[in-house]
Amino acid sequence: MSKSEYFILEAYSFALLIAAFVVTILLASQSLRENKVILISAIIYAVLFSMTSMTILGYYLDYSRVYLDIYFLLLLSTSYSKRYLSYLKIIVMAGASLASITYLLAHS
Repeated sequence: MSKSEYFILEAYSFALLIAAFVVTILLASQSLRENKVILISAIIYAVLFSMTSMTILGYYLDYSRVYLDIYFLLLLSTSYSKRYLSYLKIIVMAGASLASITYLLAHS
């Protein structure tokens, strides 16, 4: 994998991670009674993410692998009120799957 392809993959993963934060917080806030712990956890992760330095980008384990737990929070969050949020959840999870498969194929 060339350096520019690696940069594109990391930029995609970074944008997907931000989307996962937003969708998780939106889903959890729509059904607050069922998702109170998930909302608190997602907000804590978002604060940690916003304070993280750019030096993580130089490590072998980049942002998408350091903050992998946000995808699990997204899987656990439920929403019964807004149908489009469920579609956003599916799109973000499909995008995360695509990024993981690409990463595994490129580094194996």
